[in-house]
Amino acid sequence: MKEIKYNLRTMVGGQSPYWSGETTKPDDFPDLEQPDTQEELPARTMKDSYQEAYLPVGTDLKLREKYQNFYKFIRFGKILANLDMFAAWISYLHIHGGQQNLKGTSPHTVVTALVDIIDLYEQIQTYYDIKMSGNVTWVGKSSMEVTMDLGQIVNGSFKHILDARFLMVSRDIKRERAALVNPLVLKTDKEKQIFQQGQENHSKSLATWSTSLTKTAPTAEESQIVHDLMLQTGVFDASVKKSPSKMDNTVFMEDTELSSVYFCNPQQRNTHNKVFGGFLLDRAFGLAWTNACLFSGGKAIMKTMDDVRFRKGVEMGSILEFTSQVVYTPPQPTKRFQIMTVADVIQPSTGERETTNIFYYTFESENEVRSVAPRSYAEAMRYIAGKRRYVKCKT
Repeated sequence: MKEIKYNLRTMVGGQSPYWSGETTKPDDFPDLEQPDTQEELPARTMKDSYQEAYLPVGTDLKLREKYQNFYKFIRFGKILANLDMFAAWISYLHIHGGQQNLKGTSPHTVVTALVDIIDLYEQIQTYYDIKMSGNVTWVGKSSMEVTMDLGQIVNGSFKHILDARFLMVSRDIKRERAALVNPLVLKTDKEKQIFQQGQENHSKSLATWSTSLTKTAPTAEESQIVHDLMLQTGVFDASVKKSPSKMDNTVFMEDTELSSVYFCNPQQRNTHNKVFGGFLLDRAFGLAWTNACLFSGGKAIMKTMDDVRFRKGVEMGSILEFTSQVVYTPPQPTKRFQIMTVADVIQPSTGERETTNIFYYTFESENEVRSVAPRSYAEAMRYIAGKRRYVKCKT
C-alpha cells in the first residue's frame, strides 16, 4: 500500500508532497485528447487492472500500532481509507492499460462516486498480514466498477474476510467534464458473467436513487409501519414528552444522536488538494462505531456498509460536522441495527451547511439491543431509509 500511495501521487501529479498553501489549478494538468466515441479508445481486459496490495501488520510492529484498536483488532476506518486509495489506483491501471504503461502525469482525474457495498464477514486480526486484490469489473461511458476483496494470510493460506464494490468516475479536470474510459473486452464466460453482474449492480443503484425518499413518498406499507410504531410508543400522546416511551424496551431516535466536528487541514488532502475521501470514510465510520458501542452497551461489529454517495468534493479549510444516529432496528429480539451518519460542510462566515455524504452501516452487537422509534416526520423518513437498506443487505 505504501508503494501504491507513492505511485498514485506520481501518476496523478498536480501537487508537491509538501503543503504550500497553493490551490491546484486545471492548467497544472496535461491536455486530455478525448475521442468522440468510447470505441476509439483501446480496449482493456480485466487482467490489465488487476492489482494486489499488502499491509504487513502481522510482521511490522510499527505499522500494527497504527492500525489496531482498543480491542486488538484492526481499525476498520483505516481499512476504508486504504480501499478508497486502492480503488483509485486500479481505475488508473484500467485507463492506462496496466502499470507498465504508466508514464508521466495522467490527464484523467479519478474520483469515488459511490461505495456501492462493503460486506465484512469477520473482524480483521492484528497478528496476520493483510492482502487486498481487485480489478475493474464493469465500465460505463465515464464510470468504472472496481471490485475488491480483502483477507489475511494465515499459515500460508489466504482467508477471505471482506468484499467491496466502488463506483469510480473519470473526469477531464482541465475542461471540467466527464472523460470517456476504455471499454472492457471480455475473454471468458466467467468475465461475461462478472460484467453482467456489474451492469445489474449499476441498474439497481440507479433504481435506488430514483426511488429515494427525497424524490418519492414512502409506500403505503411503509407509512403504515411508521404510524403503528408511533402509536405504540405514544408519540401522539401529549403527556409523553421525552423518552423513555410507553414501551420499556424502546428509545427515541433523537436520544441516539452523536456528533463530531473537524477542521480540514493539509494532512487530510488528496493529490488534487481536496479532502481525501478516505479521511471522510475513516471519520464517519469512527463516529458510527462509537455510537454503536454506546447504543449496544458493548462491542459492536460492522457487518455491511451500503450506498455511500460522494456528492461533491470538500475543500481544504472546510469545517466538517459528522452526525450519527441509530435509525432502524429489526423486530425484537435483535442484536442488529442500522446507523446513519451524515457529513455536512459548514461555512463559518455564513453558517450555511451542505451535505456532502450520507453513510449507512449495519452493526451487530454482543448484546440484544432496544428498538428505536421516530418522533418526527424527518426521523420517520430516516427510519424507512434505514429499513430499506437493512432489508436490501439481508437479501
